[in-house]
Amino acid sequence: MRVHQIVPRMDAGDAVSNQALAIHVLVKGWGFESRIYANGMDEFGKRIASYDHTYSDFAGEEDDLLIYHYSIYCGNYRYYLESSNRKVLVYHNITPPRFYEHFYPEAVRLCTLGRELLPRLAVCDLALGDSDFNRRELVAAGFPEERTGVLPINPPLDKLDG
Repeated sequence: MRVHQIVPRMDAGDAVSNQALAIHVLVKGWGFESRIYANGMDEFGKRIASYDHTYSDFAGEEDDLLIYHYSIYCGNYRYYLESSNRKVLVYHNITPPRFYEHFYPEAVRLCTLGRELLPRLAVCDLALGDSDFNRRELVAAGFPEERTGVLPINPPLDKLDG
């Protein structure tokens, strides 16, 4: 079994990237093959992740696990929907678009699309919010409550010292 994670971006210091990296390290420590895929990435991300289109080679593997980190609209959601892997969605919340109305039109568009797409992503084995607030948003969007839970963000505590 392989564990695949898809994120919108893999960037140094980003909370979603840090969560994916923490899961990656944990899974590898358990002896499983682990891969991270991103739609975009900085130099840090290029050392860790592959571009998301390369995930297609594994999408038909029913015994693999796909963890999809959802935090903003990104076209790589299609890989998640089309995958035959067992699926876990990790929801990091999508900022309400109104917070960006007066100064960032592209964020309004992406947040609006992201919130509209959320109910379609309920086709998973497990959906995890990184807080109970986010878990409740999943339930409100149509995810079965009995298949939801909370997976808190796991910051690298050693980097927060000082």
